[in-house]
Amino acid sequence: MHRRARCLVLSPHDRASGARYFAARGDTEQAGRLYAMAIADHTMAIAFKPHLPGAWNNRGLVYYTTGRFDQAMADFDEAIRLDPDEPRYYQHRCLVWFQLDNTQQALADITKAIDVQPDYAEAYELRGIILGNDGQYEKAFHNFDKAASLDPARSASLSKKKQMLMETRDRK
Repeated sequence: MHRRARCLVLSPHDRASGARYFAARGDTEQAGRLYAMAIADHTMAIAFKPHLPGAWNNRGLVYYTTGRFDQAMADFDEAIRLDPDEPRYYQHRCLVWFQLDNTQQALADITKAIDVQPDYAEAYELRGIILGNDGQYEKAFHNFDKAASLDPARSASLSKKKQMLMETRDRK
């Protein structure tokens, strides 16, 4: 039994629809942990509409998830170049820096995310984690408190992180 390959034919005038189609399919494949297929579809979305920062960001997230940090960094750089006012792109690039043990660059990116959107609770939480990991406990506590004040629904989780960090500090 032979399977026929399915083909999507779009006119050159329908680039936005093609980009949306492949971006959505890439997101679905990423959620299903079909990473190679997700990368391929996000790449197609970029080919259809290279000025779409979300496609670069989403492909970067797949690269990050699969440990391909150089490629993730390049995609997050491009997403930021295309839309420097989106704080999530800085947050995602921060994660790569953090994985590469570059605390200073990670802090610079997460601080930029906060500068872009001062009420971004998730960014304060991540900055608290990075600062705590760097031994800057008081600054970390302050960031956890700020995140909790911005998003009270997260306060229980943040309290646990703060408590674990306090125990780490006290053991040193």
